[in-house]
Amino acid sequence: MEKTPNPSEEKSLVLYQESLVLATKLYDEYKDDLAKAQMDNFGRANMSEYINQIPKEVAEKFYAHGITRGTQTTNLAVFMNILANDSIKGDYGALIGGQFGAWTRSDLLILSHYDRHLGVSGDGDSRLKKNEIGWVADIGAYVISNKYYPVLDELKKLYPGKNIIRADEIPQFVSQEVGLS
Repeated sequence: MEKTPNPSEEKSLVLYQESLVLATKLYDEYKDDLAKAQMDNFGRANMSEYINQIPKEVAEKFYAHGITRGTQTTNLAVFMNILANDSIKGDYGALIGGQFGAWTRSDLLILSHYDRHLGVSGDGDSRLKKNEIGWVADIGAYVISNKYYPVLDELKKLYPGKNIIRADEIPQFVSQEVGLS
């Protein structure tokens, strides 16, 4: 007997290994364009130059998670896994300021909504809600730097409905979130 789908059931989670396979295929397909973007933007400040355009009192109301610890392919896999699951392994911090700020000199960044933490709390609990991937996130935008612009359209096709933006669109995203535009 076939099980009738229940819309209230949570979707199954995508494992990191599955995201790595997909990211490797995407990287291989766009290898030359990604290499050129990497060389063209070598030494450029990634997200921080756009974050610095945001008034400090506004930027302090956002939280972020920067993806920095791997290769271009493995970082892309982590980013794609977050896109697939809205779950993050690791820490997050204030976009600017705060005792533990987010790593904003990354090429891939996860941003919260305005004046909301990135992590989702459990029902009536102050601890973060978790699943097999990590902690559940309330994501405002998935941001890629100019080094990943060649795969932007493909990411948007793979993850429709997700707010995937370029780094230079951070100020516009923030303005919309705050209601300034």
